[in-house]
Formats: sequence, structure tokens, C-alpha cells
Amino acid sequence: GLRFIVMSATLDSFALGDYLGGCPVIGVPAGPLYPVKEYFLDDLRSIIPYQAPQPVKIPDRGDPSLKERGPNIQSFDLITRAKYRERENFQLVDERGVMRTKIVNNRAAKYQEETYDATLAKLMIELVYNLVVRRQVPPAGNSGGAILCFLPGWEEIQIVKRRILQMFRGVLFGKFQLHTLHSSVPQYDQKRVFDPVPLDEVKIILATNIAETSITINDVTVVIDTGRVRELRWHPVSRMSSLDVIYTSKSSAVQRSGRAGRVRQGICYRLYTKDVAELAMPDYETPEMLRCSLESLILQSKAVSNTPVLAFLGGAMNPAPVDRIELALSELVTMGAVSRSENYEELTAMGWHLAALPVDPMLARMVILGVLFHAVEPAVTIAACLSVPDMFQALPGDRGIVASIQENFSRESDVLALMNAFLKWDEIVRTHGEQAGKEIAKKYLLNENNLRMVAAIRDQLREVLFTRKFIGHSSFEEMNANSQKPAVLRALVNSAVSNLAHRVGLQNEFITRSGANAAIHPSSVVASGTGIGGRAMWYAYLDLAQTRRLFIRCNTMTTPVEIILFCGTFLREHDLCGLLLDNWIVCKGTEEDLSVLLSSRQLIMDATLALSENPTAPAPAHLERFVSTLLNVLQQNESGEISAEILDEHAEADLARALSNLDTADFDDYFGDDSDDSDSDSDAEPTPSSQKDTATDSDEDPPRLPDPRPAPTTDAADDDASHAAPAAAAAGVPAHKTRRRSVAVGPEGARG
Repeated sequence: GLRFIVMSATLDSFALGDYLGGCPVIGVPAGPLYPVKEYFLDDLRSIIPYQAPQPVKIPDRGDPSLKERGPNIQSFDLITRAKYRERENFQLVDERGVMRTKIVNNRAAKYQEETYDATLAKLMIELVYNLVVRRQVPPAGNSGGAILCFLPGWEEIQIVKRRILQMFRGVLFGKFQLHTLHSSVPQYDQKRVFDPVPLDEVKIILATNIAETSITINDVTVVIDTGRVRELRWHPVSRMSSLDVIYTSKSSAVQRSGRAGRVRQGICYRLYTKDVAELAMPDYETPEMLRCSLESLILQSKAVSNTPVLAFLGGAMNPAPVDRIELALSELVTMGAVSRSENYEELTAMGWHLAALPVDPMLARMVILGVLFHAVEPAVTIAACLSVPDMFQALPGDRGIVASIQENFSRESDVLALMNAFLKWDEIVRTHGEQAGKEIAKKYLLNENNLRMVAAIRDQLREVLFTRKFIGHSSFEEMNANSQKPAVLRALVNSAVSNLAHRVGLQNEFITRSGANAAIHPSSVVASGTGIGGRAMWYAYLDLAQTRRLFIRCNTMTTPVEIILFCGTFLREHDLCGLLLDNWIVCKGTEEDLSVLLSSRQLIMDATLALSENPTAPAPAHLERFVSTLLNVLQQNESGEISAEILDEHAEADLARALSNLDTADFDDYFGDDSDDSDSDSDAEPTPSSQKDTATDSDEDPPRLPDPRPAPTTDAADDDASHAAPAAAAAGVPAHKTRRRSVAVGPEGARG
């Protein structure tokens, strides 16, 4: 009969065996071939000399001369600083195995202190330097030994590589080879890590967790482990994904140390204490169901089973919390993918289509919207680009070059820059062949493997659309009539990226939904702050990254029109706020305008659902007319020439008027540009909840899910203090500052 065998180096095999009904577990020795001696943070004193802290010179307020004060943490040696930062960033594991973290990176950045991971990077550099200078790296047989360094991510790899090259250039020139291992490194560079080095040289390899189990480098005799990993995590309260740097698991730490015992007895240096190894690190990696969004999983479960979602997912080995499943279900209902009654759910026509498309549900819905808007090729290309790792590969020192290359493809959207870069490569390959494609990828610093992955996903999406009769019944030109219109392309991006950030003042400072302060990532095409793309007040972004501070990544400028019509998830009427999007973005205006905007968003949903019900049938006349008008108005909004007079139908004129009243020129007037207040806010001591977007361990209750239907809210809970601020702001708007425009969009609680 059929036998099913599960193999893993890090899996909790006995727990899985119990889950599968007590199936047999066969243990295969997986440890290193040779013993590996471990050293923890406290053991490094024998290698890195102790340095006494020095007093700090500071200006005296009464005397311009300098006076001395006691040493601060920055003046201590690296081991002491690492232990101090470790205590600050200490993590505990709760009863579900989910790590609870106190993040202090924002506070460290505020006072220009180094973060925990920056301290670990410096400690690693110092340790590598001392090991190489003192010749304490054992050889690997007939070749020189290798040091394998585990770092959280690409940014830390770049920092360490740059500093090692600076430190070693004079003293140890010709005595070492330096390599990096990361998914963004070209394959030909990755293969070089396997090349042996002469006996009198040392190979230094900077890697992420890709080197834990995926590959074996036989000449590694020393491992240096930060114990850290960058992991994508989903925060259900803020409904955001962020790349968080956390401690790795005990099983992964064992795998890391085992890399040093392949050819002879090895050494592993842990840049953390035994307390962290025993108390902070979970036994195994957190299951993906507990740290990723559940919408796609729910769609797939309903596509193969009629079992209610709570019962189906509740039967998993490590089931997700019920409140997270409920939240994901609510989003799918709002999206029009699932219909729900009592405790039973079923997929709608759109839900079946979304389940069939091999991308995230939000991206799949954007693909269908691309069909509706006659921009199929951009939609499938954007969806494919956002489903693979970054196509641009920035080596140390190349960040400025990559940013300038991306700006050639778009100056207002990182997503559109990815799309245009891929289309450039794809066109070269189709017209001039594979070799020309390799050359263009090298010229623009593009990862050729990821480009091929994008092409494969795009072709899959095309095939599904054709099979389900969304395309094929009209000409290619007709299905892509709006593919070159910037406003339509931004509308597609905004419909797929639900996260929004609002600029605070004129600098690179933004507020996100949870109230966390963030900045545009330096690699973004809009990071320069120039041009219309760099000066926008609002950006849709894909995810957050926490390094020396919190950054928003993969950004696209957006406008009030696009926010109200396409962004976010829940838009509802509110007694005090006008319209409220996702419980934090307020749209104020006349009752007539707000009604038109709310119904317009619903009409976009209706048109998408109608297309899903019967892709080959003409849309109902009123929906077809609405979509045509909407595209026309979006294009006029792009040029700043929205005019109601050009439209014949009264309802369409109302739409144009309402949309024309949304204008970014109202932002500064409505919300104020009080630099003193901004400075005051920025100097305030940040609380843990303001240092990053809400994590899974938040003590606050998740926000009550609003009714997505266009009905006024009468619940007394909506009259609480959280909604008093926008009401006060509205009352404080001077009449001369509202001009002719009657609609404004901004964060809830903004100043008037």
C-alpha cells in the first residue's frame, strides 16, 4: 500500500506522530559528524579583551567648556553592551509558543544609540577579526577553514561585510575571502562559497538562515551565531505584515552549530547568553498558521471541504486562535469571496475564482479588477511581481545605484518599478533571446531567477483567466486598453495593498494605522522626497521592516480619490466622522458627497461580483456606465482637470463632483502644519505600543469589526473618546480654509 513519509531536520517529530494517530517515528542521527564545542556570550572574554568604560564629555549649560559625567552604555565594551541590549530585548514564550517581544529599536534610534542587532553585528565583526588575527580558525583538512556567520537579514549582512572589508584591508590583505549567502545573491556568486581556500587563508561567509539546512559547506570549522532571524509575521489587530527580527528556535540553533562539525571538530560562538538559549528561544519554529494571514488558507479549505472553517482549521496540529479565523472570514465576506449564515460558509463565484488563482486573495481580486478595468496585463504582472522576493539585488555599496535604476522605471511606485523592470527584461528575452536577457538583468541588477519566477506565475494567472473565460473572448488590445494610464495602474496597486501611511509634517515621518511612526525605506523610489511621488501625503505600502527604525517598504503614492474608492477593507458611515475607513482614516464632507463616495465603492464591488458571476456576459448597463465614468474621472484626476460638465448622466456628474472635492491641497489646511507640535510629538518618549505596529501579544482588544454595509452607525460604543478627536477637528476647521472643496481625508484624531 501507499506509505507517506515526512522528513525534517527541525520538526517536532513526536508531536506530529501523536497528531497522526500514533504513527511510528524513525529517528536518524542528524547531529554533526564531529563534536562541536559551544561558547556563549559570557565566554568570549578570552578572545575579545575587556575595555574599561570611559567618561563622556558633555557641554555644560552654564559654561561652554566640556565637563565630565559618568559613562553611558555606549562607552562600555561590546560584550557588556550586548548583554545590556539583550536584557532590553528579552523575549519570553507564552503558552501557545508565540514569542512575546519588547521592541526597543525605535527608542535606541531616537537617542542615536545602536540597536540590539547593530550591537551584535559589531560584536561579530570584532570576534571575526580576533579569530583571524590570532589564527584561531582551524583548517579543514588540506584547505583553510571557514567561518560561517548567521545574521538576521540582508541589511545586517551588508553592514558586516562593509566593515570587515574596511578593517581587514590593510592588516589582513590577502589572508581571507569574504562571501555572502542570501536569496538575492546571484547564483554564480552563491556557488563560490563552496570553493576551497589555501591553507594560509580563511573563508568568511555571511549568511541568513538559508545556510541552516538548505546547503552544506564542508570546510566550515567555526560558526558565529547571533541567534536572530528575520521573519514575516502577520499582526491581526492592525491587519499588517511586518518583517520582525526575533530569536530563532532551539532546533534551528542546533542546526546552525552543526554546520561546524562536518570535516573535523568544530567551534560555535553564540552571541547570546545561556538564559536566552534556555528561556527566550522556543523549542521549534512558530507554525506558519500562527504567524501568517489566513485568508488564502480559508479559501483553499472551502474549495476542498464543506466543513465549517472553524471546525476545519481547528483540527490542525497547531490551530490558529478563533478570533484570527473570524477576522479573516470577515475580510473575505467584505471582499465578496465568502457568503456566511449562522455557522456555515460557502464560496461565492468570486471566491471560487480567487481560490483558483495562485496568488494571495487580495492580489487575485486585483487581477479580476484588471479585467474589469481593461488592464489585464498590468494586473497579472503586478500580482506575479508581488508574489516573489524582490527582483532587484543590491550588493553592499549598490543601494544608491539600485535606487537610481528603479527610478528609471517609476518615480511614484516601487510596485510599478518592479512591473516595468520585469516588462523590460521580458521584452528583451522575447525579441533578442536568453543571452540578451542575462545581459539586461546584469545591467539593471535584476535577479534572473526571480524574473523567471515572475514570468511563470504571470503565465499561470493568464491560463486561469483563460480557462475561466475572463479573457479570450475579446482582443488583446481591448482587454488592455487602459494599461498605460497611470491612475488606473495605481488603482490596481491600491486595491491589492491594504496598508496606508500618512505623512506627518514635511519630513520623512509617517504614521501607520496602529499609531506607530515609520519612515520610507531608503531603497524606495519615493525615498528621495523629490517629484510628485516623493512629496505625496499618503502612501500605500506592502509591509513594515524593523531595523535601526521602523520602515514602510514597497511604497506607492496614492490620492484621496484612490484611498476612498480602492484602499483598505472596511468603509462605513459614522455619526461623528462622516466616513471611516478601517477604523482610522476619516473622510469628511457634505452628506451628498459622502453618500456618492460610499455608493461608488459599493458599485465597484457590484461590478466585480457581476463579472465573476458571468465573465462572458455584458455587464448590466448601469454598472458598465459607472465603470466607464469612473475610469474617465480617474484619468482626469491624474491631470487635475476633473470636470462634471463633460458628463451627461446626473448620477455620473455627482460622482465627478464628489471625487473632484477630494484633493490633497486640503490636507495641510485641514490637519495643520504646526512644526512646533510635530517636534514636540517627536521628542516624547515612545511607549512600546508606539514603537512598532501592534504585535500578536497586544494587551488591547482587537477593534470591533465595522459593518461593511452602507448603513449609519447607531451603536453607543461609537461615541467613545476614540471618536471625539475627529469630531473636534471638524469643528475647528476655519471656513476660509475649506475653500470650495467639501471633502477631506486624514487620520482619525488629527489636529484641526
